[in-house]
Amino acid sequence: MVGTRWHDYPEPWRYAFIEAWHAYQEGGYPIGAVVATLSGEVRYRGHNRMVRRGIERGTRLDHAEYHALRQIPIERAQEARDYVLYSTLEPCPLCFGALVMSNVRHLAFAGVDPYAGSTALAHATAFIRERNLHIVGPSPELGPVQAVLLADYILRVFTVPLQRVEGIFAAYPGIRELVHTWSRSGRLARAAQDRLDFGPIADAIAEAIGPQRGPGEGS
Repeated sequence: MVGTRWHDYPEPWRYAFIEAWHAYQEGGYPIGAVVATLSGEVRYRGHNRMVRRGIERGTRLDHAEYHALRQIPIERAQEARDYVLYSTLEPCPLCFGALVMSNVRHLAFAGVDPYAGSTALAHATAFIRERNLHIVGPSPELGPVQAVLLADYILRVFTVPLQRVEGIFAAYPGIRELVHTWSRSGRLARAAQDRLDFGPIADAIAEAIGPQRGPGEGS
């Protein structure tokens, strides 16, 4: 179990959410990822770079997990078997495929993605099954934090309501009122513009949603 307060987050999760916040500050999808050892030593970091305000725009392939995984040198392919990919959001088909091909055998993700989440592919083919992936997620403590970030971003950036945000609210009904309130007031947008650290923001989200928890592992 992971604590709901920032100081209780294990180090890989803190860095993953810092990366997600960097993406939000850049005007992009707030998704972050790190690759760490089994003991929790962070080796590689990445965040979504598809959209970056005032910075050269990325491509459709510039996803957080992909950027973290592609930093693993080929010389460490065998060592990568004992690495863990931490992602603030359940990996999409692209990033799940990158995980499989990287030889990393462990995945931990915070928030469920009802729209593009692809961990169900773990048993899709004999090749993937042979990887014997160890998957932990979603996190009932950290998932709502990621859900608030992502839903706020979608509501703020897209003028037409998207099916994706309704899927997030269905998975995390306890965040709906908070997201709408913060989105209308621009609370997160101002915090990003002011370059505030993410720790106090994570604690504010946890305090605002109270004891409500999101989907847990295996739910």
